[in-house]
Amino acid sequence: MKINGAPINSTAINGTLATGDTGPGYDWEALAPLERQEIYLAEVGGMAVKMTSFQATMRLTGQSFLQIVSPLQGDDALLDALTERINEPMVVKKGYRFEDGSESPMEVIASAPFQLLRSDDGASNHTATLSGYGPSISGESRVRTLRKIQYRSLQNLRRARAEIDL
Repeated sequence: MKINGAPINSTAINGTLATGDTGPGYDWEALAPLERQEIYLAEVGGMAVKMTSFQATMRLTGQSFLQIVSPLQGDDALLDALTERINEPMVVKKGYRFEDGSESPMEVIASAPFQLLRSDDGASNHTATLSGYGPSISGESRVRTLRKIQYRSLQNLRRARAEIDL
């Protein structure tokens, strides 16, 4: 039987790994879901932006795509600030918040240059859609285990849609 990915009585829950590692290589996924909350952060040119949703196609080589939808609710100052950041990096980061309020380091999970800004007004909402194509910010290369696979194709190219893994 295992708790948080380790045999019972082998490591402290929320403690260090068996190797004693608590640095950037710490496996945050090993903690039980009830002990952590997923958090996401969007930044455009270093400025934090509220985000209601995002979609991305990330590629190691070639053009990656990132689209972020952000609530405006009549905030013209935000729209102006975003307009000034066209062609700057746009990133989405993921991390975890724990029961004690502490947070794990945020990891970039999607990135592309910010190229297009669209403002949409609905009956009750005002949103901005930010999108761009381009090379992604290269991060540390890791082997990832696909979890909760929703789709896969092995024809010509390998493609999979799965849960985001840190």
